[in-house]
Parts: sequence; structure tokens; C-alpha cells
Amino acid sequence: MITETYKNRIKNLKDISVLEYLHEGFRFYEDSILKAMDYYKSCMPEELKEILLTSEYWELFYNRNMGEYLIKELELTHEHEKKAIETFVYTYNCDKREFKESEDEQKLKKECLKNGYKEQDIKNIEELKLLDGLKVSCIFDKNKIGLMGSFTEKETKKGKLVFVESSKTVAFMPPRHTKTGQLLINNFYYKELN
Repeated sequence: MITETYKNRIKNLKDISVLEYLHEGFRFYEDSILKAMDYYKSCMPEELKEILLTSEYWELFYNRNMGEYLIKELELTHEHEKKAIETFVYTYNCDKREFKESEDEQKLKKECLKNGYKEQDIKNIEELKLLDGLKVSCIFDKNKIGLMGSFTEKETKKGKLVFVESSKTVAFMPPRHTKTGQLLINNFYYKELN
């Protein structure tokens, strides 16, 4: 399913005819798939908007099934149109996922700031040096390995931040650890503890 904010994003895309959309997308695809993906995110035919906003399209799990559904709904017959639809499906699955991650990150940021946490830009080395030795409650990305592979998850931990000169970043050190910890390579949130 898609969120209301993502539906609004789709509704606000510039309208264009289906054939022009698919032909231009295919032309870009032959040059570079990244150009095709950028093009697909810039506009969308009204017919595709209706399908994405009102159908069971998002309930389908695999890209292939989504592509077949759109080909059937739009009554496409030419091979380059079908190829363009496959790229479109991939593009919007990635776009939807990135949009959701961005929304979740914004919600987390609001919640953290409301609870007294400070956001730390990992690129600001001078500020990172000032955090050396600080006891904190820290929210950061933690790499995990599960049955389906590796993934990143936000975790809240208490410990100490240590500036690592050789890496030009900070490491989070859990309590009673002096040599093992995790280098923080992305922005993180922290709240100083007494």
C-alpha cells in the first residue's frame, strides 16, 4: 500500500500522453537507465496515475507481476513499450521505498528532537572532536544480519563517544568496553547523560 503523501506526490506529477511517456522513457533507457529513471520520476500519464492510485497494483509483490498488470491495463503490444514499463515498475518501487525511508527518517528526527536529542552531522569534524569522551544515549544506524541478508536498523544505546583520529569520525563505545565499539559513519542523534 502507499501513503497519502506518496499519493499526493504522484498526483502532482506533470501529465503527459502514455505513448510519449513510454517512447521517451525507452529512448532514455537505450542511452542510460539512470536517465530513464529520472525521466519517469518527472512526469506521468493520467492513465498510469489512475492505476497507481486506485488499483490493487501495489498489492502485487513481484516486479514482473506489476509489469504484466500494467501491460494488460494499458493494452500495450510493442516490445519497447513493455521494456519501458519494466523500467517504470522498477523505478517506482525504488522511489516508493526511498520516499518511505525519507518520511520515516523525518518522523524519527522530529521525535528525537522533541525528546531532547541533538542531531550530529558526521561530516563536521570539529564538532565531532568536541564529543570525545562524552557519555550519551545515542541513536544510530546499526548493521544487522538476518535470514534474508544484511540490513541497517536504528538502535538506541547508552555509552560513550570516542573521537577516532585515523578515521576522522567518532566511535560509539558501550559501557565497560574500551577497545570494541562501532564507528559511526552516518548522522546520528545523541543526548548527553550525567
